[in-house]
Amino acid sequence: MFDRGFSHYLTYGATDQHTIVELSQIIDGVIVPATVAAFQKDGTGGFVLSLSARESAPDYVIDPRFPLYQQALRGSERKPKKSHLMLSELLEDEGLVQASDPSPNDFDDKRLAGIAKKWVEFNLGYTEVDAKFQKYAERLGERILPQDAKTPKYIIAPYFMASGVEDPWWERSQRFFELTKEAVGSDSECLRVVAVKSADALPDAIESISEERIGLWVNDLHELTTDPADLAGYLRGIRAASASEISVFALYGGFFSVIASKVGLNGSCHGIGFGEHRKWVELPSSGPAPARYYSPALHRYVSQEDAYQLWRIDEEFFGCQCAECKGQNPLRLDYHELMKHSVRCRAEEISNWRQFRLDEISAKLKEQYARFIETVESANIAERDKDRLLRLPRHLPNWFRAVDEIG
Repeated sequence: MFDRGFSHYLTYGATDQHTIVELSQIIDGVIVPATVAAFQKDGTGGFVLSLSARESAPDYVIDPRFPLYQQALRGSERKPKKSHLMLSELLEDEGLVQASDPSPNDFDDKRLAGIAKKWVEFNLGYTEVDAKFQKYAERLGERILPQDAKTPKYIIAPYFMASGVEDPWWERSQRFFELTKEAVGSDSECLRVVAVKSADALPDAIESISEERIGLWVNDLHELTTDPADLAGYLRGIRAASASEISVFALYGGFFSVIASKVGLNGSCHGIGFGEHRKWVELPSSGPAPARYYSPALHRYVSQEDAYQLWRIDEEFFGCQCAECKGQNPLRLDYHELMKHSVRCRAEEISNWRQFRLDEISAKLKEQYARFIETVESANIAERDKDRLLRLPRHLPNWFRAVDEIG
């Protein structure tokens, strides 16, 4: 996560195995959500471990996503998923799934220490191989030995979402990290996650920590809708961390995280086909990615129909020459091709855009925006289609204004 110029990670989902295997050479790692790791322990474990045993395999970590338990999961209108229950059972704290929102006082040191201990045991014991390992090893078509399976690159300490350093949840999150680190001892390296509700909280949060490496989650930092001031604040926070010699990895990020690499971001993770931002109160909801097309010209997902309309207008500007697309009509891509195309696009963006200075990134975004508007406005298409398409690049001005603001 921190060993390369910019680490490109994917979030693991049960429907993503084909894409991860085929594209494992162009990514740096995989993040497995704890609920998935607990609920599908044999299947997920067999796949992840067999993948880790390959030569030059991508790294992996397991994200506890503990803010899941900062909210009521049971009630007259809410029913916990089996994965929520199984993770709480794994942590030997079934009281985590409750009918009312908990308070920081519900998590005293004794309770945090007990959860931390079970979490560390789960991570360190993840290489216990069962029959599923051989099944996935055979699918990979290589001679893979169980003893070559690796433990997680880091043990990510459980954490809470906080509004800032004055929030009691922040102190409990810090204590969670300290107790997890004690439980890890010298067996592995423990990674802290700074999870804050807004970019405004970043400066104080960064100033209050002493770790050399952190994971970062700014709640619901939706790159397509967040205003320039908040995006600029996010960049300033990462720059401040870098100035303090703190390496930062974003647990969620899209193309804007590639821009953030220019102020010190060391890497980011995204889902395959989605998952470039996350709202912590929506952690209980999940599902496979929708069938959408990642537009390299817009650095965002659009519907396949819109992608087709743009491709018809200008194949060179709106098309893609990746191994899946080969310049063809986006409507011809099936679901898995759409997913692989999206990952290839992000890898290409990381490779190409990280070479530019911030002022050059701003200039290129302005150029792309102007070309898009001019191309679509002059197209011979129905006005209703034109109006819809012209709304697609509205995030680009936010991005270059944020970049211009921080200089």
